[in-house]
Amino acid sequence: PPCSVRDDLQRRDQTSSTVCHLGATGAAKTIALFGDSHAQMWMPTILRMARRDGWQVVPFVKVGCVPTKWLHTKDWGCTVWYQWALGRAAQLHPQVTLIAASWADDPHPTTAVHAVSAMIGRAKRFSASTIVIGDSPHQHRMPADCLLSSGATMRTCAAKASLSELQ
Repeated sequence: PPCSVRDDLQRRDQTSSTVCHLGATGAAKTIALFGDSHAQMWMPTILRMARRDGWQVVPFVKVGCVPTKWLHTKDWGCTVWYQWALGRAAQLHPQVTLIAASWADDPHPTTAVHAVSAMIGRAKRFSASTIVIGDSPHQHRMPADCLLSSGATMRTCAAKASLSELQ
């Protein structure tokens, strides 16, 4: 059967999955999408762009497998999946590797940033370009509530990234 956008939603203990080619399947240009549920969240927009611009998208997405679990962690399934996904992505030699994963609310953001940096280094070996879609800084107030308050400005309502989020 053909692949679907939801084929990458795996059980926690799975360490590999079906490798699907989505978007403009068979196109000469390839995007390897790598990440967790945040990558899954971006999928409709990425696929719309890919079909419009003639790119195939190969997702390597494991929901719940956040960057802090990619490198040598107690979450064996996630670490093994990460190594498997990197190997499969390397075989594709994509023009673009797109990384979209959750780390803004991570209790150990420097560990997550280190894992994303390591992923960038690995992807540079097999991909012409590497792009990271990062989380926005944590909002302390609901944006609409802030903007509707007296004297509100973008400066007073915009979130600021912490030092660890910027590393």
